[in-house]
Amino acid sequence: ADWRRDAALGCTCATCRELAGFLDDPARNMWSLRASEERRSHVEEMVRRSGSDLDLRTERKGRPYTLVCVKNQGSYQRRLVERRRDLENARLLEPKSP
Repeated sequence: ADWRRDAALGCTCATCRELAGFLDDPARNMWSLRASEERRSHVEEMVRRSGSDLDLRTERKGRPYTLVCVKNQGSYQRRLVERRRDLENARLLEPKSP
């Protein structure tokens, strides 16, 4: 229900501040940026570097193209896998009954 994501992007340009505002917004799960290839590429690079839980795609309708960012559950899913692995490892460490 809460779409808030980590907003630490490592850049404070106007576009990244707008993206950070979107990441910090608990109600929004999608953000679009209609911009030049240079600005879209910059945002894509900042998302990759930060490891933000976002799926990115470029809509090639009209000019300039639009970068569409959709929040995902990547970190949550990775934590679930880690938790399952931890529980299994803990089970393996339990003493065996004779």
